[in-house]
Amino acid sequence: MPGSKKHQIGPFFFVHSTCDLLTTAQPMKESFTRNSSRHLGFGRFIVPAFLATTATLSAVEFENETIEGSLDTTLSFGASFRTTAADLDNIGIANGGNRYSVNGDDANLNYDTGLFSDVAKGTHDLELGFKNLPDLGLFVRGTYFMDFENNRGDSPLSDSAKREVGRDIELLDAYLSYDLPLSRPVNIRLGNQVLNWGESTFIQNGINVINPIDLTKYRVPGSELREALRPVPLLSASVELSDNLTLEGFYQFKQEELEIDPAGSYFSLKDTVGPGATHAMIGFGSYGQPNMESMVDNPLYGLLEGVPARLPTISNPGFNPGLPPSAANAPFLPSNAAGIPKASSRRASDDGQFGFALRYFAEELNQTEFGFYFINYHSRLPYFGATTGRNILAELQPAISQVKAGLGQVDGLMNQVTGGLAEVNGGLAQAEAGLAKLNASIAQLESADPNNAQLTELRAQHAAALGQQQGLLAKQTELNASKAELDAQQSTLTGQLASLQTSLPQLYAGTARYFLEYPEDIQLYGISFNTEIGATGISVQGELSYRNDMPLQIDDVELLIAGLTPSNPSLADIGTIPVVDTNGDGVPDMGNPAWQGVSMTQLGLQDFNSYVKGHKRFDVWQPQFTMTKLFGPTAGASQWVLVGEAAATIVPDLPSKSELRFDGPGTALSGNPLAPVILSGAGGHARDRYEPADAFADDFSWGYRLAARFDYTDVFGGVNLSPAIAFAHDVDGITPGPIGNFLQDRKSVTVGVTATYQNSWQGAVKYTEYFGNEEYNLMADRDFLSAMIQYSF
Repeated sequence: MPGSKKHQIGPFFFVHSTCDLLTTAQPMKESFTRNSSRHLGFGRFIVPAFLATTATLSAVEFENETIEGSLDTTLSFGASFRTTAADLDNIGIANGGNRYSVNGDDANLNYDTGLFSDVAKGTHDLELGFKNLPDLGLFVRGTYFMDFENNRGDSPLSDSAKREVGRDIELLDAYLSYDLPLSRPVNIRLGNQVLNWGESTFIQNGINVINPIDLTKYRVPGSELREALRPVPLLSASVELSDNLTLEGFYQFKQEELEIDPAGSYFSLKDTVGPGATHAMIGFGSYGQPNMESMVDNPLYGLLEGVPARLPTISNPGFNPGLPPSAANAPFLPSNAAGIPKASSRRASDDGQFGFALRYFAEELNQTEFGFYFINYHSRLPYFGATTGRNILAELQPAISQVKAGLGQVDGLMNQVTGGLAEVNGGLAQAEAGLAKLNASIAQLESADPNNAQLTELRAQHAAALGQQQGLLAKQTELNASKAELDAQQSTLTGQLASLQTSLPQLYAGTARYFLEYPEDIQLYGISFNTEIGATGISVQGELSYRNDMPLQIDDVELLIAGLTPSNPSLADIGTIPVVDTNGDGVPDMGNPAWQGVSMTQLGLQDFNSYVKGHKRFDVWQPQFTMTKLFGPTAGASQWVLVGEAAATIVPDLPSKSELRFDGPGTALSGNPLAPVILSGAGGHARDRYEPADAFADDFSWGYRLAARFDYTDVFGGVNLSPAIAFAHDVDGITPGPIGNFLQDRKSVTVGVTATYQNSWQGAVKYTEYFGNEEYNLMADRDFLSAMIQYSF
């Protein structure tokens, strides 16, 4: 809403992942459509405290006989630099690091220390009023940017990723506002707009869920929250029922989601989501990523589809060709690991999203404002889901049977040829013996009586024997040629059979899919307050939100293993897996009786070509409190302000981790203690470790955020300086994904300074460092420095 103070606090809004608590934003000018601050549902005290010394835009104003309006323009240029080298523990083993996953290391592979963003940006706000309709107003906002570093031709980012972080132009707000000419104020707005409810300042997952965040916009150096909050198409209304009571409501016409960091971009932590994501690798980091855009044609896949398809054709050395073709003879994971393709996201419906807010201003209770909320909405956050692969063994069985039949025919012909060769070889032996006897008789007669009449008969017999021998030799040559041809056919058919069988895991993975989905109909109930503590000058805000049936993300490795169970049912009962060598031949031939009925996955056996839901729903509570204190002149500063916020995320009925593990940041291995035994080998799982229980989500987690800013006026030549510092600390517990509020012991600090000149020019430099819980805090090696300069008119 133009001019609303809720907008102005923007840069302190989304901080649990960015910790960007230092504002470089300029407040928007007061608008003809502005509601009173206490009806905005945001603290009346925190906004002026932080913005008292911030520059004010001097808009270009215009007017004629029918309209009046203003155009605010902000142009900026900024750059960001990586200051910490990539940690090898955050790079997959196959890519030269130590991490048991290659599904989140593209950013570290793409960006060395130094420049990673180099951006020119513009934002324009247009407000129009109509003189013939004085109660009607129009507000439009647009933004555009070009990141020269990420948009360069040799950038490793995909084209779809470049369209998000390399360049963009977008219409943001665009709505009509109408004040009904009634005895009590009634305001109606229609169009793309931002509607902020609740009292949260720093920490997410509170009441303020209507507008998702565009993370890519928020990462841009010099960005403002007005550019990062995604306006959604709404019909909203605010009705003042009495001097102290206001009713608000909205209906949303189109679903909008959180814009995720593109795969491989600097702040991306998962290569499997976001623009540019194409696949998820299996193999626990041990195998590199296939080029999903230039794979060789696999003719075997043509047997399934009737046309050539593009899939990896990587052989599987874990296959034993001495065993019959079966799912049990395929490794649990492909030894050289194919990628599971990403399917299109399953977006939520555009219908069924609405909410109501009732606000009561209790002047007699120290001018405290209370808010009561109900929102029915569809998730703005993505969840992993999957469909299992097809029954490749059954589909290829006719081809396998045909090859086996061919081998049987070749074996029959080979037996005939072998028998014929045996007969020929016997005949040759007899012929050679007869010739030897005839040669001896002829030699004896020629020596004793050269004119003996028997010599003629013996020589005739000798000639006949030679002819018989030559015939047998010719037959032997023919049969040997037939044998060589049959050997070649047998080798070809055996290779085809082995290829069919060893391709089963890759083909199965190629027919499976993972996708992002957005669950519907989350019901949120909330209460809030904001007030001031007596004459202390300390303002206090708080809220309590309750979500009925909030979806929570199941651990993604559990999803992976569950998705493999159709191809390997033994994963659902690892007691059937041969691990005991009973006859001492070095080959396991019996399962471990202690593992009978034990599943490798907490999700159990899945069917072929079926949906595997990656989330379960639970009730989620979140209390949070914010305190703000504005101090007067101190240590040369004209004023300074301190803000602190604490919150907790509570899931009372979350199952124990031995029953079902929910996603925690940074986990790459299974949480099953048997995983090193069952999934090492061909599966690629670590042989000596698994994820401990405390790496997964907890039923209780909490943390706090602190921020302080000092304002120095006219430091030199009319320049005002505002140094600031912010600190974030996740104290205890891990919040279930995808909420991600808290990761125990994760911390970050941001320091910076903003300079303002003549209410038009602004420059800022800031440095952010991430630290704490380095094993699971994947941001711990993404420290960065950014600088920007902007001009507003």
